[in-house]
Amino acid sequence: MVWAPEETQIVVAAAICTLQVLIRSFVRIGGTMKWFPTLQQQTWHADDSWMAASLFPLLLRTFCMCWNFSLEKPLSQEDEELFQKLVMTARLTYAML
Repeated sequence: MVWAPEETQIVVAAAICTLQVLIRSFVRIGGTMKWFPTLQQQTWHADDSWMAASLFPLLLRTFCMCWNFSLEKPLSQEDEELFQKLVMTARLTYAML
C-alpha cells in the first residue's frame, strides 16, 4: 500500500508522539519500581495518566484520517457517508484530547 504524502505526515507525527509517550511512561514506571537507581525521583503523576490515556484518541484519529485519504475520488454515495463518519470521529478525538 502506497501512502499519500498527507498520510505519511500523519503517521510519522503519530509515531513520534507515541514513542515519546511510551518512553516517558517507561521512565516513570522504572523510577517508581526502582529499576533505574539514578531515576528514583521519577514517580508516576496524574498528568502521566492523562498522557498515557491520550494514546487511544491519537491512534484512533490517525486511523480515521488515513482511511479518509485512502478513499477513492470521486466519492460514491456510500463512500461519502463513510467519509462524513470518519471526519466526525476524527473531530471527536480532538475534543477528547
